[in-house]
Amino acid sequence: MTTVSLCHSPRSRTGLRRQGKKGEARIEADYLDWALRGFSGYIAIDELYDGPFCVLSIVDNRNFKRLLYEVVDHDPTHEDIQRFLQRFQLILQSRELKLKEITSDASPLYPKPIAATKR
Repeated sequence: MTTVSLCHSPRSRTGLRRQGKKGEARIEADYLDWALRGFSGYIAIDELYDGPFCVLSIVDNRNFKRLLYEVVDHDPTHEDIQRFLQRFQLILQSRELKLKEITSDASPLYPKPIAATKR
């Protein structure tokens, strides 16, 4: 079987193309601008296990918008949670937003990192 094109112009270069780190950073910044618009200051933090991975997630507790997530390839530690919360704090500081309250489940993962964040 032979496939022939009747179009004599060069192949199109439009379509999906990897954006690289610069594109990823721009998309993340655009998303955060949208997600943090009307930020309530009240967040919920949780983890979701999916096979060998764990997804850490922060959600605006009043606006129900996911604000940040991170995938780790191991069971999270206090250090992972603290680093994740510190990353979120830096995002808030860069936008001059304040964190008022953090809600979590009864997991022993959270009390120490949350206490360190409130200092």
